[in-house]
Amino acid sequence: MAQLFAVTRPTIYSWQSGNAISPAHAHQVRKLADALEPHLALFETQIGRIAQRAIDGRTTLLQMLSKGAEPDLAFGHLAAILNEETAQSERLSMRLRGRNGNRGAADLDALS
Repeated sequence: MAQLFAVTRPTIYSWQSGNAISPAHAHQVRKLADALEPHLALFETQIGRIAQRAIDGRTTLLQMLSKGAEPDLAFGHLAAILNEETAQSERLSMRLRGRNGNRGAADLDALS
């Protein structure tokens, strides 16, 4: 987060402790929160994957945002990727269930 806001870690800790945040940084936080809100339910299910998840080649969400990407576009792109991966996983699960005579779905986490 410090890298994203171009501040030091102690500054982030200071904000978390309730100390004042500059109007420019407050605007940036609001912009991120507004962009995140429509995707919150999806991202909550993928919480361990979103911050360091490659979105564009090897570029992560935080790297994209640090380079000035619009939060709406970055979060939307990540949401599209996660939705497609979920759909692919569901299709694979259905195919595997069909192959094993409906004896139960394969553990897709074990297959990954």
